[in-house]
Amino acid sequence: LSDAWGVNVVIENKPGAGNAIGATAAARATPDGTTLYFATSAALVLNPFLMANLTYDPIAGFAPVAFIAKSSQLIVTRSGAPVSNLADLIAQEKARSGSLSVVVDGPRNLAGLIALALNQKAGTNFIPVPYNNITSGVQDVMAGRVELGVYSVSIVESLIREGNLKAIAAVADTPLASMPNVPLAKDTVKGLDYTGWFMVMAPAGT
Repeated sequence: LSDAWGVNVVIENKPGAGNAIGATAAARATPDGTTLYFATSAALVLNPFLMANLTYDPIAGFAPVAFIAKSSQLIVTRSGAPVSNLADLIAQEKARSGSLSVVVDGPRNLAGLIALALNQKAGTNFIPVPYNNITSGVQDVMAGRVELGVYSVSIVESLIREGNLKAIAAVADTPLASMPNVPLAKDTVKGLDYTGWFMVMAPAGT
């Protein structure tokens, strides 16, 4: 953006509280065009249903500027795991209910909700294990210390291509352009097609 606009663009990271800290700061910024918000679907869609006292209005607080990208999730396991598809995985879990764990990046983030939705829709009892450090979670899945992980494609795609992880299913509404041979989760578990996204927003009134 600095190159395109010919002005200095400062990236100010405000993590925490499931994206709520950054969203609140952006919504309260002066609407003069100098502050933009790189928004997530978690901040604008999920949080209103998951947080009792939201400190920003996800609709009235922002003016949309541009859609950036979708963020699809993959259900992955270690490369040598004795399962090849989601149906096998579900059958394995039901045979030993409550014995399989799944790494997520937070109980209220998209991956955590996908794990809960899988249990609800498939009648399984996978145990979600939140990891604050995504890298540690990926390493534990590769090593077999945790059986499964739910990650965005951008995090694990190269590891799948290198043979370090196995993609079981894509949690997306359409096949992935970069990995078209990975089956869609919704083809095995009806309704399991949650897709995140990113947008550039501005404070309302900009």
